[in-house]
Amino acid sequence: MADNQHSCEIAPGIFLIKVPLPENPLKQLNSYLILDEDRPTLVDVGFNRIECEQALRRALDDFGLDFQDIDVLATHSHPDHVGNLDRIWRPSMRVYAHMHSFEEPRIMNKLQSSTFLPIVDAVTLCAESQRQPSRVFSTDLSAVKGDYPVTYLKDGDIFRRGNYRFQVIETPGHHMTHICLYDEASKIMLTGDHVLERITPNISSFMLETDELGDFLASLRKVRDYDVKLALPGHGEPFSGLARRVDELIAHHEARLTEMEDLVRAGHHDIIDITSNASWKYPNWESWAMEQKFFSLGETLAHLVHDVHCGTIRMIIEGEVVEFYLAE
Repeated sequence: MADNQHSCEIAPGIFLIKVPLPENPLKQLNSYLILDEDRPTLVDVGFNRIECEQALRRALDDFGLDFQDIDVLATHSHPDHVGNLDRIWRPSMRVYAHMHSFEEPRIMNKLQSSTFLPIVDAVTLCAESQRQPSRVFSTDLSAVKGDYPVTYLKDGDIFRRGNYRFQVIETPGHHMTHICLYDEASKIMLTGDHVLERITPNISSFMLETDELGDFLASLRKVRDYDVKLALPGHGEPFSGLARRVDELIAHHEARLTEMEDLVRAGHHDIIDITSNASWKYPNWESWAMEQKFFSLGETLAHLVHDVHCGTIRMIIEGEVVEFYLAE
């Protein structure tokens, strides 16, 4: 295998490009260049930022390629994976993604414009801070501004590039349009943000009707028993031991679900009270930045709603007030 100045060959014909994510705790995105005689393909491309565009351009230059020479495949439509399309797209470029990837964020944006507001008011009374979430989540949900022609992928489709024949696996949870790609011959799986080695993928929801955590757990079990020698994640280092990591993630969420039940049993019933009393990596929830509070609230709600779907907790909604109690 060969390394270039701006990428590293991690499997024959697959090069890892570390794309910087400025002002983001994840630090970097893993973009994968799959070489092909006809259409080399980038899997995931980073934020809509000049730093991300430059990182990809430098890596492609090492191969004598330009953006017009390649295609793009998105594992899901979060902005750190597809936002850069607004900078790098060319008319010759084919974009491959789940069939709802660029439709779902627009729908969710409309739904969440009203869903978020009561929680913003509950988190802070600061007028300036109340304006921040709308910017943060508008940027998050509006992953791309352009309307690009997309070749849609669905469960069971085959995506061929180079010597690889990737099976498309729908894995909703972290994002409802998330897909993984598996090549049986090489036993390589591109896992996107579905399975990460040292990070627990964020599962947040502010929708009371849908069970994102349930989807995620089902998707974890769906990929667990694939014969994978090398997992290529969207963040962090490539790793082996996919089944081990899946088991760790399932155990983490099962423990979190039990904690939610214990907190409700102890008399904590509203989302703020439950979240602020839950165990987190960092203490003093009240002192957190508002963006951190938002994600923690979303994670807590995803677990509570899953408990509701499992029948262990019941949810009572009165106007804008939502409370949780043990199921009778």
